Amino acid sequence: LGSQNLDGIATSGYNNTMTMAMTHATGSCRNGSFSMNSTQYFALIKEPQMHFAAGPAAHAPSARVPIDPRSLVSQGGCIPRFTVQSSGPTPPAGRFIMYSRISMQPQNASANASGFAFVTERGNVKMLSVSAAAMLFEIPPGFTREQ
Repeated sequence: LGSQNLDGIATSGYNNTMTMAMTHATGSCRNGSFSMNSTQYFALIKEPQMHFAAGPAAHAPSARVPIDPRSLVSQGGCIPRFTVQSSGPTPPAGRFIMYSRISMQPQNASANASGFAFVTERGNVKMLSVSAAAMLFEIPPGFTREQ
């Protein structure tokens, strides 16, 4: 997609398409497929990282990604087979996303089925030094706690 200047920040755009088909479904699962299209603009800025004063292991959030991706759609003994096809360049890892639109559309579905999209747009992004960023979370001078 080329370069764009979003809210004063230089970005590079990527467009990717993926089609996923579930076949050989059993039990409560049904065969089906969907397509996903993503349009994203990545800044040259690195993705922010979380840091904890007590160390990363003390307060780090637990992982939310299941060990087996099939568990997202299969339950009750259903073990489907997935086939995935994708096209488009691989977006850069670890870069800050200024704009993202991910749309999903069921394939071979009834006329009632409709897709959906997620859009994330960031603005007013400011680069701060470590000391300037720390001031955002410190108790201001002269603060008095009320009882």
